Amino acid sequence: MSESGLANNRRLFTRVSYTQTANIRYGGGVWSCKMIDLSLNGAMFEAPPGLSLEAAAQFTIELPGVADAPLLAQAEVVHVGGTQVGCRFNEIDTHSMDGLRELMLALSSEEDLPQ
Repeated sequence: MSESGLANNRRLFTRVSYTQTANIRYGGGVWSCKMIDLSLNGAMFEAPPGLSLEAAAQFTIELPGVADAPLLAQAEVVHVGGTQVGCRFNEIDTHSMDGLRELMLALSSEEDLPQ
């Protein structure tokens, strides 16, 4: 990537494709949603019908993890585009962060494999 390309890329964390199902806990309800991508700092997902999240909304996201332990994070909406929601992880415990790193490493390795 050229220097100008790096300067224009505002992302500080690598995003990888992640198409698993996650749970969103918000406003006393739980919604199952399809993930789109994932990074160490946040995620993007497809909001299911009935879940209306606006910018700055706070919620909990539960991702399928490694070794059958779910990854939990407190998150905040930073982008809404149609039914796609981008979020930033605000709080994540050490166990979940370690699992997220393992998951990101595994997903990054899969993306590097020839098709």
